[in-house]
Amino acid sequence: MTAVAEIPTVSLERLFRVPARRLFALMTTPRHMERWFSPSEDYQVSVRAHDFREGGAYNLAYRTPEGEENTVKGEFVSIKTDREVTFTWTWDEPDPHAGIFTLVTWTFEPLGNSCRLTVTHEKLPNTEARERHSAGWAGTLDRLSQLLDSEGA
Repeated sequence: MTAVAEIPTVSLERLFRVPARRLFALMTTPRHMERWFSPSEDYQVSVRAHDFREGGAYNLAYRTPEGEENTVKGEFVSIKTDREVTFTWTWDEPDPHAGIFTLVTWTFEPLGNSCRLTVTHEKLPNTEARERHSAGWAGTLDRLSQLLDSEGA
């Protein structure tokens, strides 16, 4: 019997003390995303395109502390308001993972006035990509938590 090779996947879960509706809005509205959607304060993000509908495209530009710009783009595959968003995620050159098609799902589980968020990033090409994206998503969710804390949520 041959073992099936595991395709690297990232899965992170966080509990936020805001209703799912509020968390969904923070995560899907460009003006909010530009305040937190990067792995650290050192990386600035600009939402260049955000056609938030199934089949709609998005394009995000990240400026590094050294002034370099990296872009990620994709398409919204599935949107279930306040419940789940699935989208493709592909980096452009010069990123080392440029051109590799991956898939991200955000799942929102309402828990009264709180929400459990699960981020799943699938189809990563290797362990190095999984580790990089796991650290990136962890930092990004930390920034979202900090934003909510600063707003008193």
